[in-house]
Amino acid sequence: RGFRFNVTGTAAVAVLFDGVPDPSYLVSLASTPGGTLVRALRLNGTAVAANVKVSITISDARMPATVGGSGEYNISTLTSDGATIASGVIPETDVGRPSQPLNIGVTNCRSEWPEPSLRCLIVTFDPPANDGGSPVTRYQVDIDKTSNAFEDLVASPQITVGPGVELRVQSIELREGVDHFVRVRAANVKGGTQGFGRPGYGPSVRVVSLPGPPRAATLRSDTTNRLFASWLAPQFTGALNPAATILSFRVEFSRNGGAFDNFNANDTIVVAGNQRALVSGLLQPGTYFARVSAANDAGYGQPSVYPTTALATPIVPVSWDAVTPAEGQLLQLRVGYTTTVTIRAVDEDITDEVTIVVDPDRGMPNQATLGEQVLYGVNGGFNNVASRELSMTPHSGQVGLQFDVCFIARNANLEPLGANVDAVRCLVLQVMRPDLTWTPLGLTDQPTPEANTEFVTYAGCSVEIPQAANAVWYGVRFGYVASLVEFNGTETVTGAIPGANIEVPNPYSPPVAGVSAVSGGPTENNFSHSALFRYQPPVSMAGRRQKVCLTASDEFGLASIQRCVTVITGSCKACIQEGQTLAALAAEYGTDWLQVWATNPRMGNPNSRRHAGQLVNVGVLYHATGGETVEQLALQFFLTPQRLLEANPDFVARSGGEAVAATRALLPDQQLCVIPPVCAVECPGGGSCVTREPSKNRGFVA
Repeated sequence: RGFRFNVTGTAAVAVLFDGVPDPSYLVSLASTPGGTLVRALRLNGTAVAANVKVSITISDARMPATVGGSGEYNISTLTSDGATIASGVIPETDVGRPSQPLNIGVTNCRSEWPEPSLRCLIVTFDPPANDGGSPVTRYQVDIDKTSNAFEDLVASPQITVGPGVELRVQSIELREGVDHFVRVRAANVKGGTQGFGRPGYGPSVRVVSLPGPPRAATLRSDTTNRLFASWLAPQFTGALNPAATILSFRVEFSRNGGAFDNFNANDTIVVAGNQRALVSGLLQPGTYFARVSAANDAGYGQPSVYPTTALATPIVPVSWDAVTPAEGQLLQLRVGYTTTVTIRAVDEDITDEVTIVVDPDRGMPNQATLGEQVLYGVNGGFNNVASRELSMTPHSGQVGLQFDVCFIARNANLEPLGANVDAVRCLVLQVMRPDLTWTPLGLTDQPTPEANTEFVTYAGCSVEIPQAANAVWYGVRFGYVASLVEFNGTETVTGAIPGANIEVPNPYSPPVAGVSAVSGGPTENNFSHSALFRYQPPVSMAGRRQKVCLTASDEFGLASIQRCVTVITGSCKACIQEGQTLAALAAEYGTDWLQVWATNPRMGNPNSRRHAGQLVNVGVLYHATGGETVEQLALQFFLTPQRLLEANPDFVARSGGEAVAATRALLPDQQLCVIPPVCAVECPGGGSCVTREPSKNRGFVA
């Protein structure tokens, strides 16, 4: 058709390999009787893989002065030696008209209330890359309301090209809520004939009207010189089924009543994707009015005016809630016990978020933990309250120590008028020492006996010694330490005493509240604890003196108190046990029931039932004049030395054994228990007395 390539050096041929330019091809142009031959030879000799798309693009091919079809294109694929292995025909195309306009943009026409909704489109574009060999004279914009087939056009405005003419078209009023399709074509003149080139297409755009007013909800002041406003989305968004997209909201504040005609930079705020906002930077406290409007692609619609006003106030820092201990408050802790307190901070600015941290300069003591922060809202807020739990379980190595712990509460004020002011709260943690005292009479009816008090008991008899200790902060553990007191006054620690035990609490005295050493009043950690020391000495302890030191300590052994008393187990007397007969009791002392009955003239019928704990004589006490021996004394009372020593086990133990005790001279006023065989001695005719066998009278309990 007489095309001219490389006119003004602008024609070009490119080869693409699967859409990517391939530099390994050598492209050549040649004129033939049938037209222009474009040959592309792959230089590297490699074959083209199957299913690979090869494109040959010829650009800026022009005709000298006419416009027309290019005719059919014949395309062939050749081997390296020139043999045709495939061929095809490509339909003709127009040559000589402009290419498609570029960078086509389509938007809704924008307006702003109180202006009405325009319901039109703005189309912008750039000139085509190729004018087809002649200057572009005009553009035509086609707008279709149905599809990109452009068979249902609603507008086709044109622009005549000239100096300073803006490539921008505003359509006539269009249908609301409908997607519209846009194409743009450029025209030139060839041989006196004007024609349009290839069209360019813009994105489809839905035409919308201005949105309706949002629904105003809350307008209030916070504590950082800011006003907080919230609202709901407008019921009409600019289109129906589906609703148009709301892009942003604009909140405006005014101190001049409801006119809203005097704004500054701080009085307007625009938010996107949120339905609440606050303005900070209101320089003067006072009464403010507010309104909110919504925007879509068409612009801002009618605003909604809040029915109330609000007062902007100066900056006020976050504050501590009343549940938080007071500044400098002393928290008294006990070893082994967990103490927990709540640390809570509140910001009256309901839009803020509060954080509580430990002052890093002070840190936290060992054994103390701070729980995870819990956020919640009050007064309409969401995260304007923060709460954490401080817990500590001290160990024994911390007793008597004192720790200072400080917490910092801060909020997330965004763009406040001044620097944020942290709220600091410091507490004092003191690990208390045990405060133990013996409870005096008056606070208990069973006080611990005074030091050196003597308790006299006998074999088989039960001695009961009350213990009562007042403990501040801690519990009480009761105990005792026992020693045997020798003839010369020396003491031998024996530890536990056979037949002794401690009953907690004292069954005769329930615990009562003590008096706090801190406040002077009752406290849940201050009690008079009680116990009962019970001891029932065996026959082997008759005549022994024991020192019993009663102890009271806290449950961790941090402190203890002690009070010593004396327990004297007498000789020659004993307590009858539950169900015990006179014969059984007499057998313990190597005698018979008749002897026991004879030494208790007021006992009455020996067959009578005896109550447990009844004290009876089992012999008589002999008070030595000094110098006599056990052998002499045994002879005097018709006894053998062995029988006399059996009745005095304490004397044997203190003397160092029976052999020593039998020959040992008695000290003045030293006492020995003598169980004379009264019923086994006969003195016939008033002459010399002789012993006989013990009574075997079976008519009595024996």
